[in-house]
Amino acid sequence: MFRIHHSRAALLATVASIALGPVAASAQDETVEPPAGPVIAEELDSLHFVVSMEANLRAEPAGDAETLERLSFGETIFVTGRVHGADWLRVETRDGVVGYMWGPNLTPMVIALPGTGAVGQAAAPFEPDDDTLATALPLDASLGFALADGRVGPDDEQDYYVFSLDGWTDIEVRAEGLSADADLSLLDENGNILAESVYAGTDPEEIFYLADAGTYYIRVYMFEGETGYDLSLATYPADPPPADTAGETFDNALYIGVAGPQEISQDGWVGAGDSLDYLEFEVTERSLIMVTMDGLQADADISLEDDFGSILASSAEGGTFAEYVEVVLDAGVYYLSVTPFSGSTPYVVTVASDPMGPAPDDSAGNSPEAARDLGLLLGEVDATDWVGLSDPDDYYRFDVETSTQLVLLLDNLTADADVEILTDGGYQFLADSIVAGTGPERIDTTLSPGTYYIRVYSFAGSTDYRLRLSAQ
Repeated sequence: MFRIHHSRAALLATVASIALGPVAASAQDETVEPPAGPVIAEELDSLHFVVSMEANLRAEPAGDAETLERLSFGETIFVTGRVHGADWLRVETRDGVVGYMWGPNLTPMVIALPGTGAVGQAAAPFEPDDDTLATALPLDASLGFALADGRVGPDDEQDYYVFSLDGWTDIEVRAEGLSADADLSLLDENGNILAESVYAGTDPEEIFYLADAGTYYIRVYMFEGETGYDLSLATYPADPPPADTAGETFDNALYIGVAGPQEISQDGWVGAGDSLDYLEFEVTERSLIMVTMDGLQADADISLEDDFGSILASSAEGGTFAEYVEVVLDAGVYYLSVTPFSGSTPYVVTVASDPMGPAPDDSAGNSPEAARDLGLLLGEVDATDWVGLSDPDDYYRFDVETSTQLVLLLDNLTADADVEILTDGGYQFLADSIVAGTGPERIDTTLSPGTYYIRVYSFAGSTDYRLRLSAQ
């Protein structure tokens, strides 16, 4: 069961905040003379939401009292009492923090359900069928803010809401007040997922998205357990995104040039309606390629792919931190794919190149059949070689005659490489080490008599390595 709330005060505050820009959250509460003491004139028990861009929760009902927390527009809080002789309210947060807030910064949630009459009238019990797109409950996003609450669990696994936009709009959807794990999705008019929020546990779920005119759906759904939720939809008029100059496939990728002595750079944009950009560049000789993506206003990620579509390296830093990829590439054609992780953002991609010369000689085979034979393993064996884009796998083979305790160490790495031990002609996995980055890889295992294979392989980038085997 759920309720939808529409408050004229909230909607007017939203319109004013859009038209006039951010307003100091506590301009009024800072100038009001405090009452003689926190005498409660009326006990209350109601849920309110914040209608100022920012509002202070204070330790006492006074403008100069200690600030306990700052609440943002649209957040909800419980009002437990009205202070005598002043427009201050005693409140309690969902975390149990008790304090006081200036009354005009809050407005009560007013129930308005289909068939209940004018806003402010009491609503009769109502439990609609809200489990499909066709029966989604409408939200009015025309004035910038709408609220609803509901519950999902084993007996009612999902709730749908529908709203419409008249033009390009920044959307903020938030589900909070969770007591179990529930998740949130934003869908287009055909039910395709545009964005999701899947935080673990009872953390609030939130989605930020830039959308064009049209019809959209919100889905709140159970992940584990049963929980109530408070849903808010905030909308802000936005400018349309820039034109999409980069294609979404290899065939229409935007060609940005040849990686050479001079850096090549390209700006772009990804987000609503443009969820993938492909950039194409060339490498004319084996080189260390360094790709940077910055200028981000939301979270976006980047991957480097070869002309077969294999991902050679990627970067997925959180937030608006710059993304960085470094890898040794042979001569050829390569592609950069840019994707939004959350929200919409411009970006600037820069490709720098440092020639590396010919690849080192490969003294290890590239398949089990061509594996370098280390012979009968007695005592210690050392080998050095290199793996990278043009030589991603090195294979070795060795024999043991008796039950043997083997310690394998792979070190002296300058990029991420991993190692595994194989049996059955080099095609049956036995053990591995996949430490991230350039840390040493180590395998400590007991081997029965037989023939074994070692595979050293590049995970990201190109690197020399030293392989050491110690048998007892």
